[in-house]
Amino acid sequence: MATALHPHLRDRFSILPGKTEKATRLCKGYSLLAIVLAFLGCRESKEEVTPENLSGVWVEVSARADTLVLNRTAPRLAPTGNPESNTLTVNRGRAVNAGGHVVPKIGSGPYQFYIREGRIHVRSFLSSNSKFSDHAIEQRKDGLRIENFFEVGFNQPATAVRTFVRLP
Repeated sequence: MATALHPHLRDRFSILPGKTEKATRLCKGYSLLAIVLAFLGCRESKEEVTPENLSGVWVEVSARADTLVLNRTAPRLAPTGNPESNTLTVNRGRAVNAGGHVVPKIGSGPYQFYIREGRIHVRSFLSSNSKFSDHAIEQRKDGLRIENFFEVGFNQPATAVRTFVRLP
């Protein structure tokens, strides 16, 4: 089998009979390994979700109507026993209710949150229910993806995942 090697390599391997094919297979193997490593390196990486990384103002990307304001508070022992309890304010705009009054949309208001094992646990300060509900959360370079606990009320199953971008 004829092998096209660079002249420099051909001279080197010509003194070792039968080694040219082995060298070619070895080069192909390393080439494949380099391609696989390059592909894996280009995958979108997820950042670790921590309250420190989340602090700030986030706006939903599609309708730009929902805003999350996450505040990192000083560590303290929260009622949950979790020292990393923080506040979150959801601003969803206003709507006219059945009585003709302009009121904040459902889900708007202050929440307490903490993060554990890649999930955000939230509870509304305006609800008499003291139970935390947990929702998927993922932070990437291009934004924050979170199950929308705020659209139908925080104690209901999430209806979709929303993507937010941080405001400068």
